[in-house]
Order: sequence, then structure tokens, then C-alpha cells
Amino acid sequence: MFALFELEEDEPMLSELAIEVKKLEEQLESMETARLFSQPQDSNDAFIDIQSGSGGTEAQDWAEMLARMFS
Repeated sequence: MFALFELEEDEPMLSELAIEVKKLEEQLESMETARLFSQPQDSNDAFIDIQSGSGGTEAQDWAEMLARMFS
């Protein structure tokens, strides 16, 4: 805990730490995207999200039909 208090007063170290955190966030985002699109069919050109919204049971049925049609 005392080391963190001492670090608070070290501006160059804090700025360097902020840069490293930003790099890690970018790497994590890149890895997450790669994980999401790791299936063989993911190299294709489309990503579809079908939602029925608040249209009731008929909208849900229609969304299910569309999902079956595209899959």
C-alpha cells in the first residue's frame, strides 16, 4: 500500500503506467475480436443480428423464421 502512495507522487512513472495500460487494453480488444471470429465460417463477409424488438409473439415468430432462413 505504501508503494502505491509513493507511486502517486512520481509523475513520469504514472504517465508511463498509463501508456502501458492503454497498450494492454488495445491488445485485449484485439484478442477479444479474434476470439469472437475464430470459426471457419467467420471469414465470410456478413454478421447478422436478428431481434424481434417489442412486437409481440408474431414479431418473435418472424424473427425465428428469419434466423432459421439465414442459418
